[in-house]
Amino acid sequence: MTGWMGGGYDWKAWVYHYVPNYVHDKTLLVIYSVLSVTGVNARIRAEHMQKNEKAWERYRNENSNDIYLEQQQKMQDFFYGKHDASYNGCEVIAVYNALCALNDGRAPVSFPLLLNEFERSGIAAKGAFGTSPLSVYSYFHKLGHDSKMLFAGKITAQKLRNMQDQYDTYILTAYNDANDLGGMIHTVSITAQNGTYVIHNAGDPSAYHSLEEAVNGFRGGAGKTICLIGVKKANEVVTELC
Repeated sequence: MTGWMGGGYDWKAWVYHYVPNYVHDKTLLVIYSVLSVTGVNARIRAEHMQKNEKAWERYRNENSNDIYLEQQQKMQDFFYGKHDASYNGCEVIAVYNALCALNDGRAPVSFPLLLNEFERSGIAAKGAFGTSPLSVYSYFHKLGHDSKMLFAGKITAQKLRNMQDQYDTYILTAYNDANDLGGMIHTVSITAQNGTYVIHNAGDPSAYHSLEEAVNGFRGGAGKTICLIGVKKANEVVTELC
């Protein structure tokens, strides 16, 4: 906290400190859900879809060798609510990357279609707060994937090992700075590749030896987990719950 500012208390700094340190993760997700009750209307979604399809064609031509979406900062041309995807698209990017991992490197839907889907249901405060992680979790259920969400306060090393063994790919939502909401919240996909675990769209080239290492290694250990979603390939059955 910065304390007193301009003769009055710096409430913004207080909130930025208070939320990651004292607001329960489930409470935060409930707030996200409330903010995502109202989506984007059909006319604007259709306009965005048309523009996003053109942007997608350009993006894929420029990044034709990439399987996963890694460079959110290049997505200024994608419309998502009242902002562009370079600002608020991380959850949708994580969903796309997870779908790639679940389908041998090829997502069954395009990135513009995913943006359109979450503009309809899941976008938080018209995009000012990205996308509700609970909507991300629900999306995979709608597709027929068995999925599991762990909340930060309940995550243990054993539960992470169980999730690693029982699920095929993962989506992590976390504070970029464990002590400062001003550092923003980021959502990333974690995939298993050749016995290692890779965090996508985080600027992290590391190959971690376990899911636990990847989760704890987010932002070089400076971040703080809010929730972790595990997703199985369709028609696979979990035999041991986390």
